Amino acid sequence: MLKRAPVDSRYLSEDSIQKIPVGTELVIMGQKPKADKILELPIDDSHFKFSLKDLEFNGFSEDWYVYVEHAGVQILG
Repeated sequence: MLKRAPVDSRYLSEDSIQKIPVGTELVIMGQKPKADKILELPIDDSHFKFSLKDLEFNGFSEDWYVYVEHAGVQILG
């Protein structure tokens, strides 16, 4: 589940939530990984903050959040 704020989803309105099926892969934008392939993502209250590449949900592509325990990040390329 993607969220517009780093809070429990039960406190957000329906237009601030985007349900995503388990196993869905999304391309996110961010800084290039460091030489040792470490990718730094901002974390706010146990949520990754990110922007989507070439995709919008509810009219937004930037500033989405996902709970760190519910997401995995893989570096491609």
